[in-house]
Amino acid sequence: MRTTNTQSASARGAASAEAHLRSQEREKVAKYAGYYRNFVPFVIDLGGAVNEDSYGALKEITREAANAAGPRLRWEKFDWAARVQRRIAVAMVRTTAWLATRAPARVSPSNCYAGLGRPSGPAAAGPEIGGSG
Repeated sequence: MRTTNTQSASARGAASAEAHLRSQEREKVAKYAGYYRNFVPFVIDLGGAVNEDSYGALKEITREAANAAGPRLRWEKFDWAARVQRRIAVAMVRTTAWLATRAPARVSPSNCYAGLGRPSGPAAAGPEIGGSG
């Protein structure tokens, strides 16, 4: 499985979002085809979109699951593929929304005690006012 952002600068350099997804698929095939008998990449956009080849991979998986699950109606394996794709797409959108809206970790300037309470000890008292001198 590969996730990609079709809105990124590198993706916008491709002829289309479909072309970008296909290039990602070709990279995966080049890398993993030698390891598996029947390797089919599944590339999904951060918005949850897939192209025909990736959806075909999902249909193969759900077809095998339907065969293993026992007798089913002919159309059920395709319904499973549609439901799985919908769930994956929703998960991708949720993850992307979370990434886009999360607050970055706050970096405190050095020697800043904001939010930490007052430090204790003689150095925390600061310079002595009205001392001898």
